[in-house]
Parts: sequence; C-alpha cells; structure tokens
Amino acid sequence: MLERHIKQKAVVFIKKKPDDLHLDFVINHPALDSGILRAHWLPPKYSVTQLQKFFPDRKLYLIDLSENRLVELAPRKN
Repeated sequence: MLERHIKQKAVVFIKKKPDDLHLDFVINHPALDSGILRAHWLPPKYSVTQLQKFFPDRKLYLIDLSENRLVELAPRKN
C-alpha cells in the first residue's frame, strides 16, 4: 500500500491502534536499504526535527492506523 503513495526514499512512522497490542507493523529488510523504511512512532522520545537529522536523505511520514491517514511530517517552525 505505501509504495502506491510514496515514490521517493522515506521513513514511515507507524502509530498503531490501541487495540493492536500484539501486532507489529514495523518490518524492514535487515540491511535497512529499502526505499521505504518502517518505524514505530515515539513522539515523546524524538521530535520531527531530530528524526530529520537521523534520516537526512529521506522524506518522513506518519501513518495513523486509528484514523487510516498518511501525512508527511515537517518540523514546527518557531
């Protein structure tokens, strides 16, 4: 599904539904060289600005599975 909407190198952060305690949607190739990498959404731990520094060559997205919504992440402007 993600490949239909995202055409460039990206990291997609996944915000799970509260009911999905035993499901893990974060599965990547061991080399972490795929066009789209998946990661857990941990907003208290890392800001979007920090995430962009970790992945400077990739676009960042958030998929909210409760709302069935995909959005591009951008840092807050002061």
